[in-house]
Amino acid sequence: MNSLSKKLLLGTVGLVIAAGTVVAGENLVKNGGAEDAATVKKWHKALSQNTEDKLSGEASFHGKTKNIWSYSPGHIEIDPSKAYKLSASIKTAGTDKSTCYIGLVSYDAKKRTIQRPNITIIKGSFTTLVADAKAGAKVLQVKDCSKWNKKLIKRIKIALNAKKDYSDLPNFNLTNKIVKFEKKGDIYEVTLTSPLKANLKAGTKVRAHLNYGGYQYCVASAKPAPAKWTKYSAVIKGMAKFGAPNKQFWPGTKYVKVVVIINYQAKKDSDTQALFDEVTFSQVD
Repeated sequence: MNSLSKKLLLGTVGLVIAAGTVVAGENLVKNGGAEDAATVKKWHKALSQNTEDKLSGEASFHGKTKNIWSYSPGHIEIDPSKAYKLSASIKTAGTDKSTCYIGLVSYDAKKRTIQRPNITIIKGSFTTLVADAKAGAKVLQVKDCSKWNKKLIKRIKIALNAKKDYSDLPNFNLTNKIVKFEKKGDIYEVTLTSPLKANLKAGTKVRAHLNYGGYQYCVASAKPAPAKWTKYSAVIKGMAKFGAPNKQFWPGTKYVKVVVIINYQAKKDSDTQALFDEVTFSQVD
């Protein structure tokens, strides 16, 4: 192969590599500007195109009913070693101001939704089962619950097969909530709200997790949409070891979707309207 052929071959390989690489600044959200009417419905069936009131381009997303939870189509793969910027612009168009949420839904490598109970731990709650527990049992005997928070008793679930270094997170192997925990001699007894579904052996490592909801609302959380177009944004960088922070990806995140919630808990459909536009999620330097 002569030198010219080698240069052409290397150039072709370079183009192929570049084609599969995310370029900083490239918007990874499909139809983030509502330009394609068919894709608008893939965000949410209650959304429509508004070609009159838009921030840029040909259209914006328009929601005329209460409690619209819209999601960007497809899963966006992320690289936790990179920083990403998420932004969206929003406005109210009705008599009742729209309350909005803007953020990310996180997924693991199997595209399972990562929810807060899977990753939100109670620090110092790592402990061990000291006796076997059969399927159908509602009481577990554990070594130590001294760091478990009794004020949060109604929100605690138990993560099974936990790891001290948090490498089990996100942990999808959770019991239902607990009723109580109390010291009995040298051990603690933990009572569940419902029976175990499988047998557990003594020596199983467990951890207390907090059960509560909500996605990663890193851009806007319970914000009233303004009467004029307003842009909100946030930068997300790195991956948290545990917990559900706003400015880091949640543990185990491999993919995300953008979530935009508008007209949340509005009084009635006729009083509320909201528009959003220029939804972008891109790598930043």
